[in-house]
Amino acid sequence: MATAYTDTVLNYSGLLYSTTDNNTRLLDAVYTRGKAFGDGIFGIGKRRVNSIQFALSSGFDVGDGSQPEISEQSSTVAPNASPITRNQQDNCIQIFQDSVDVSYLKQSANGTMAGLNIAGQANNVPNELDFQISGKMLKQKKDLNYTLINGQYQAGSNNATAWKSRGLVAGITTNVIAGASMSGALLNNGITAAIANGFVFDGGRMELWCNPADLNTINSAFSSATGFGLPASRTEGGLAITKIMTNFGEVVVNYDANIVAGTYLLLNMSELAIAELDVPGKGNFFYEALSKTGAAEKGQIYGQAGIDYGAEWKHIQFVITSSTATVSGTVKAGSTAIEGATVTLKEKFSGTTKTGTSAESTGAYSISSVAAGVYDVTVAKDGYTYDGTTIVVAGEDTTLNIAVTSV
Repeated sequence: MATAYTDTVLNYSGLLYSTTDNNTRLLDAVYTRGKAFGDGIFGIGKRRVNSIQFALSSGFDVGDGSQPEISEQSSTVAPNASPITRNQQDNCIQIFQDSVDVSYLKQSANGTMAGLNIAGQANNVPNELDFQISGKMLKQKKDLNYTLINGQYQAGSNNATAWKSRGLVAGITTNVIAGASMSGALLNNGITAAIANGFVFDGGRMELWCNPADLNTINSAFSSATGFGLPASRTEGGLAITKIMTNFGEVVVNYDANIVAGTYLLLNMSELAIAELDVPGKGNFFYEALSKTGAAEKGQIYGQAGIDYGAEWKHIQFVITSSTATVSGTVKAGSTAIEGATVTLKEKFSGTTKTGTSAESTGAYSISSVAAGVYDVTVAKDGYTYDGTTIVVAGEDTTLNIAVTSV
C-alpha cells in the first residue's frame, strides 16, 4: 500500500479534470434500463444473491414443430414417453478491492501548493482523503463496466484462486453471427437465425452496442438504406444514426469504448443486471477504515459483484472481420478414416459454398480462404450419412472433426 505524502501527491490550482475516459456507458444503461423483475431484483439492473455462483437461466427444448401422423388404430396404444430435459446456465460474483493511505500531514497541508506561484490561488482538492476514496471508487466502477463486457470466467478452486465473472462477449455463445461488414442484411439475417435458437425480439428493449469507432460504419451502412432521409436544413452537416428499423422492429444504437472494434452486441436490456453479494452489516462497494499503525489514514474500498445476462440466447453477438480462415479436420466412421468424402461449407445467408475432399490414409481435409460467416456443414460419401452441423468462422482457423455413420 503506497502512502500519499506531501511530496508524492502535490497540490495544484486550476480546473481539475480526468486524463482518462471515465465513461461507464453500458453499466449505466443496465442501472437505468436493465432487469426490473425476477429473482433477487431490488432495483433496476440490480440483483441480490447469497452465494458465489448464481443461476442465470434454466432452459429446455421440446424440439421443432411437425405434423403428426397418427391413425385411429395406433392411437389406442400410447406412444413411448420421451422426457423433456432441462439445463442450467450460471455465473459467479468476484471481488473488487482497492485501498487508500493518506498521511496526516498530507491531509492537513492543503494550502501547500506546487506549480505556478499565483496570489490567491486555491487548492483544487481541498480534502485529499475524499479525493482518493472517490477516485478509487470510480476505478472500481470502470472495472465493473469492463468486466460486464469482457470478463472471462474462472472458478475459484480454493481460497488462493480468484473467482472471475463471465462477461457478455464470452457469455453470448448460441447466437454468434460473423460477417465481413455490418449491414442491414447481416443484422436482419442474424436476427432470423437467432430466432431459430429461441431468441425473441423484444420491441422497445433491443439495443445494438458497439465501439465508438464503429459508429462510422453504422452511419455509412444505414444512411444509404431505403427510407433514410436527411433534414431539409442547409446549415446542418453530418449524420448520427441512433435507431435502426429492422424487419422485426426498432433497435437503438449505443456505444461503449470497452467493446472491441468489429464486435456488435445486440442486447435485450431487460435481461441484464449486476448481481451483488452483500457483506453482512456493511452492504456492497463500501469504504471502511483500517487499523492505524501511525500518522496516516488507511482504508479499503470493497465490493462483490458479477454479471447477470439472463438467458444468453436472448442476445446476439456480431463479429466483423475481413480476414479469411482455414477449416480443417478429419472425416471418420468410428476410428476408420474415410477417403474421398466431400466436405461442403455453405454460408447460411449468402449461399456461398466452399468444398474440400478427405485424404486416403488419415481422412484429413482442409478448406482454405473461408470468409467470415455462419456455415452449414454437409458431407457426401456413398455408403455414409452425416447429420450436419453449423459453425461460425470469424477470421481464425477452425478445427472440425466429422463423424459419419455407415448405412
